[in-house]
Amino acid sequence: MSLRAILECAVHIDQFRNIDLFQQGLYQLRISVSQVLDHQKFPAQPYDLKLLTPPRSRKPSFDSHNVTPSCLLERELEYCSNGFLVKYCDEEVRIGDICVFRAEVYAGAQYMGSGLDVEARLMFYKAGGSVPMERYKSMDVELEGFEEASKAKVTVRNPCLGVHQYCPLLFDDMHFCTVNLVIHTALLDYRFRPTPMLTPQQELSTRSTELDDSAVNLEMTLAQYLFPGSQGEQLKPEEADRVYYFYVSLLEKSSQELRELIWKLKQSLSTFELELLGPEEGSEADPSLSPAKITKISQILPGGNAEEITTRIMADAHSISMEMYPMYHHLLQLCQTNPQLCITHFKSEFLSRVRERFGECIFRDQHPVEALPLQSNEELPSLHVSICKSRRGNAYFQSLEPLPLEDTRMIGKAETLPILFEDSYIPVQLKAEEALVNREGITLFVLVHGFQGNSFDMRLFKNHIGMIYPNYMYLCSAANEGNTEGDIIEMGLRLSNEVKSYLQDWCPSGNIGSISFIGHSLGGLIIRAALPFLAEYSDKMKLYMTLSTPHLGYMYSDSKLVDAGLWFLKKWRKSLCLQQLSMGDSPDPRESTLYRMSSFEGVRWFKHVVLFSSTQDQYAPFDSARLEVSSRATGDAMRGCYYIEMASKVLSQIGIEKLKRIDVNFKFTGKSMDSMIGRKAHIEFLENQALMKTVVFSYPELFSSQ
Repeated sequence: MSLRAILECAVHIDQFRNIDLFQQGLYQLRISVSQVLDHQKFPAQPYDLKLLTPPRSRKPSFDSHNVTPSCLLERELEYCSNGFLVKYCDEEVRIGDICVFRAEVYAGAQYMGSGLDVEARLMFYKAGGSVPMERYKSMDVELEGFEEASKAKVTVRNPCLGVHQYCPLLFDDMHFCTVNLVIHTALLDYRFRPTPMLTPQQELSTRSTELDDSAVNLEMTLAQYLFPGSQGEQLKPEEADRVYYFYVSLLEKSSQELRELIWKLKQSLSTFELELLGPEEGSEADPSLSPAKITKISQILPGGNAEEITTRIMADAHSISMEMYPMYHHLLQLCQTNPQLCITHFKSEFLSRVRERFGECIFRDQHPVEALPLQSNEELPSLHVSICKSRRGNAYFQSLEPLPLEDTRMIGKAETLPILFEDSYIPVQLKAEEALVNREGITLFVLVHGFQGNSFDMRLFKNHIGMIYPNYMYLCSAANEGNTEGDIIEMGLRLSNEVKSYLQDWCPSGNIGSISFIGHSLGGLIIRAALPFLAEYSDKMKLYMTLSTPHLGYMYSDSKLVDAGLWFLKKWRKSLCLQQLSMGDSPDPRESTLYRMSSFEGVRWFKHVVLFSSTQDQYAPFDSARLEVSSRATGDAMRGCYYIEMASKVLSQIGIEKLKRIDVNFKFTGKSMDSMIGRKAHIEFLENQALMKTVVFSYPELFSSQ
């Protein structure tokens, strides 16, 4: 026998967005809800589908985003979205359906806290081989022709407490696309079942021997279940209150929170929209002003025995559920008739929650200064390593409460996340604030790969920015693919020409709001080399971000292996670029390319300059990546002065309040050749998606269009 909670889970499928799918064609989404207990999967039953637009009575014109209608697949226990054609990157498909699932979960303390898994499968239509896009207008599309291309899953934590959360569900890297969901759960009632729960497979193979509810003494059986060994006896007050609180007071609390949510959402509606929505009892006043009181059953039924307390628990729970059900469907109606209002509300809460979680991994230090510091802090690397070790071993950090909706692809376990150390600066003497510039128009991000790289290197970073900022334009530079061993200034010229051509092709009217640059390794220097050729856009520059870029070259590298590798490449490959990075391309250091670039105009145009570095990265010297001068440079009587002059020249172009230096400490497990030679951290800036999410979510001021 078992007492089960009747749980509803409504999945609002807002939109699908193709950020970077590799294959054009016909896709659809299939969504299921289930609970996994003891390695057994118990699926929820989809029973109601609320459509964004009801089906038309007459055949409409062809809609590439609605090739096949959405429906419920009863045998598979899945929601099936409309079929939609994906033709280009950054394509958005508005879906808007709300599918309601009903699940039964064991109503015990050890079970009700278990999560619900909401799984989305991205299906691709492969029937008939390669089909030209125009053929879909006239062909019949069968559901059996779809095959799974990718899948993603989000876990709803504590669904019985009532969860109302937004989640952008992210598919795998080869199918980099998202489906924006809002998930609503509500505990609506309890049901007694004399038999244990069965999976669909068990139901097919086992004859049901379930007794009819009327054939048992319901109160007596439930009393035995809730208060084992206490039949006919007076219960201890604390025991009666504990069980009553678990089964009734939590339900009452969930009802109160649902009432407050509906009231809050309706405050943004016009009178006309409220009239369309219809009345809801008791919704005129703010329900948060009269919160639900925690009831103690021991005070209502003093001296009650197990049967009496059980009867009252079920009666009170049923009474609350009678109020909950219409409220819950009133919320779904509100989401259906005012989808953007609700999506905006829940998305705002999601962003705040995720920023707070990633904020646990960021240490911020703000320094009041008269000028940007030039000298590096020699103790900083070891200090950061010590803090990271302490932080990752901290019990609080390891036991951070999971988010209500947990997608491991979105936020990994806390102890695996990179830890960031941010140094920012404020002037001691405040200058007059710069006039705010209205930056309306197209926002362009240019991402530039490093030495021997290609445009694909920056794809993941571009995709993560695009996940949060879908309306921007992105250029992953390809101008220097196969040409990164030549002259850095020529690379800069090629990049500048590529940017100009891109703007002429995609923004012929000149309606440019802002231009931002992100460069990895050598890419950061290529950007600096390109800036003098882009002076016509100087008032549009917003963000200059470098990821482990050796701004001051390799003159003071800490790695003998890297030094040996550079020497070999310069001699064997005749790499001019590496000679320039070592300031060996001219007998006079002040005539070297790197030194001359320190005087190039351009860096001062940006509103934000962010320099990422890592003490674990031996490919880009820590001080060089941070535009700082180490003690080795100050103690070098022969060449140190050139190094110091370069750093001073570049820093003099950057306003104090514009600079952020961010050191990243990655969590590595195991040892590899890349980690031993210091290359792994250098590559992690291109591959570590947790870092990318931390940066994009935690620094909205760098990426927002304003």
